[in-house]
Amino acid sequence: MRPNLSDLHVRDIGEGYFLILDPDVPTWTVVNRDGLEIIELCDGKKTVEKISEIISKRYGIDAYEIVLSFLESLEKLGFFKSSRKIELNEFRGVAIEVTKKCNLSCVHCYLSAGQGFEPEFEQICYLLDEVKRFGGNSVAVGGGEPLVRKDWMDILEYALSLDLLVVIGTNGTRIKEDTAKRLSEMPVKVQISLDG
Repeated sequence: MRPNLSDLHVRDIGEGYFLILDPDVPTWTVVNRDGLEIIELCDGKKTVEKISEIISKRYGIDAYEIVLSFLESLEKLGFFKSSRKIELNEFRGVAIEVTKKCNLSCVHCYLSAGQGFEPEFEQICYLLDEVKRFGGNSVAVGGGEPLVRKDWMDILEYALSLDLLVVIGTNGTRIKEDTAKRLSEMPVKVQISLDG
């Protein structure tokens, strides 16, 4: 494999972290300096073995497993796919509203959130099973405010068990220290709305 990440957009976000964006897919992630160093070596000419050899010499370690694992995680996030032609209307994933309930009543909200329908956990699991069965690789979990559901963590864990890329959209008001810790330990992206 000769990984090519030369078309990515990189932005220094401070404290040794970098936002990596592939606008063609689209997908993004945040990496540290070590990850950025590996990405910069992925020019489409070097093999994984050559990249590992370079990193190994720089740091005096056997870096093959580290480099391979890092590149596999990028591949899972959707990187390395920008060179393939994406068919019109290709199915990639779904955005689901797991509740219409919300703990806020923002004037600007486009949803009629606050009360109303909330699908059963089993219905959500069935939908996620179908996403996987039809070749989807991602789910965006939203609402209303998904964190008002008692089983919101079960929904995320079920989606992750299907090897789906999971994004949760929240207003952030229900994220306390214990919730933040749990989310930080999961491979999910958290999007917080800052409208005003």
